[in-house]
Amino acid sequence: MNHRPIVLLSLFKSGTHMMRRMVTEITGLRFFEPPIVRGRVDYRDPNQLILERGRYYSWHLVPGPEVRSQLVQAEARPILVLRNVCDLVVSMYHHFAGNIDADIGRGRNVGRYFGEMTRSDGLLAIILGMQRQDFRWPGLEFHLEHIHAMLELAALHPSHLTTFERFTCDRRGEAARVASFLGLSLSPAALDAAASSTSFQAMRRAAQARGRGSHYRRGVAGSASDELEEVHFSAIRALVARHAVHLPSRCEAAGVAEVLSGVA
Repeated sequence: MNHRPIVLLSLFKSGTHMMRRMVTEITGLRFFEPPIVRGRVDYRDPNQLILERGRYYSWHLVPGPEVRSQLVQAEARPILVLRNVCDLVVSMYHHFAGNIDADIGRGRNVGRYFGEMTRSDGLLAIILGMQRQDFRWPGLEFHLEHIHAMLELAALHPSHLTTFERFTCDRRGEAARVASFLGLSLSPAALDAAASSTSFQAMRRAAQARGRGSHYRRGVAGSASDELEEVHFSAIRALVARHAVHLPSRCEAAGVAEVLSGVA
C-alpha cells in the first residue's frame, strides 16, 4: 500500500465502529482518533485533522473548506459514511436518553433531561435542538450541514461515499468496494472474514466481552418507521426545506438517495 493517508469521516451515529473494523480488517492498520474532551467536542475544528503515518484517521470531523484543502493537498483517500437522517434522529435520541457509551467513559450523563420529557418531545428536542447548562445540542440542522460538506468533498476529490444502510445490507460487497477504492486486492476468504467480523452480532459480542456493549443497541436500518411520528417527520422536512433545500437532489445525484428516504 502506498503512503497516501486514509481518512474515514463519518456522521455521528452512522456505524463508525463497524466501518473502522472493516477498514482495519482490509488494510491491517489501526485508526487514529483525535483527543476527545467530553462536552467540548467541535466537529468543525480543522485542527482535529491529524494525519499520522502508519494509522488511518477516523472521526466525525466536518470536511469544511480548510479540511477539504488539506485532504486534496495530501492526496488522501477519504471514506465517507452517511446515514438516513430519520434513523439518525432515533439513534441520537437513544444515545443521549440511554446514556450510551457510559461503559467506555464517554457517556454524556444527560438522560435526566430526556426523562423529564415524553418520548415524543425528546425526539423533537433531538430534531430541533436543546439548550441546557451542561448540554447544548444543535439539533438536526448541524447534521444536514455535515452531510452537505461530505457531498462537497466527494464532488471535489476522489472519495468512497457510502451509507450505513449500504454497509449493513451488504457487508461483503462493501468490503470489496472499500478494498477496490484503496487499490487492494482481497481474496474471497478475506472478504468473507471482513464481512463476518463486522456483523452487528460479532461487534456486540466482542464489545460485551470487554464490558463495553452499550454502544451496540440495534444495528439495522429502518428504526424511524417504528419510532417516529408524523410530527417528527414533518419537523425534519421543515428543516430540510429551510436549511438544505438542494440536499435531496444532491444526494440523489451522488447515488445516496437513501440518506433522505422518508423526507424528500
